[in-house]
Amino acid sequence: MAFNYPTNVSSMTTFFEWSNEVTSDGFGIVLVLLTFIVFYMAFARWGALRGFAVSSFITCIVAIMLRAMNLVSDLVILFCVTALIFALIGLKFMED
Repeated sequence: MAFNYPTNVSSMTTFFEWSNEVTSDGFGIVLVLLTFIVFYMAFARWGALRGFAVSSFITCIVAIMLRAMNLVSDLVILFCVTALIFALIGLKFMED
C-alpha cells in the first residue's frame, strides 16, 4: 500500500491536511474526539454534566476551526452542536 508522500510540509496546517488525506479523513475526527476526552477529564471535577457541557462547547469551537481547514466534515460539526445542545438542556433541568 503506497501513501502519497508530502511534497511541502512546511507548516502545521499542511501536515494536518496530509495526515488527514493519508488516514481517509480519520485524523480530524480523532483530533476532535481527543479534544473532547481531554477537556472532559479536566472539567469533570465540576460534575459530570457541567464537565460534559464545557468540554462540548470547547470541542465545538475546535471542530469549527478544523472545518475551516477542511479536516472534518459537516457531520462532525452537527454531532458536536447536538451534544452541546443536549448538555445545555441537561444543565437547565439540573438547576430546576
